[in-house]
Amino acid sequence: MTAPSSLAKKPRHQPQSTHARTVKLLQKQRSATNRPLNTFSFRYGARIHDLRGEGHVIKTVREHDGLFRLYYVVHRDEADGTNL
Repeated sequence: MTAPSSLAKKPRHQPQSTHARTVKLLQKQRSATNRPLNTFSFRYGARIHDLRGEGHVIKTVREHDGLFRLYYVVHRDEADGTNL
């Protein structure tokens, strides 16, 4: 019998959830403005907040009035191989 792992598992979201779609878009394109995010999630800011809490590093830069660019940097577990 093996001891339970002390490492926390990354949350898995349903493929069509707004969490999963947000991560997929940012990981694929490495950056996106708030406009495409707003097309499938009117509360994309809350999704970004949740994803950051799960360990995703997402940088937000204001481009001009009402337009923000979000950059997907890395998941903390993948950055150095440990949980932070």
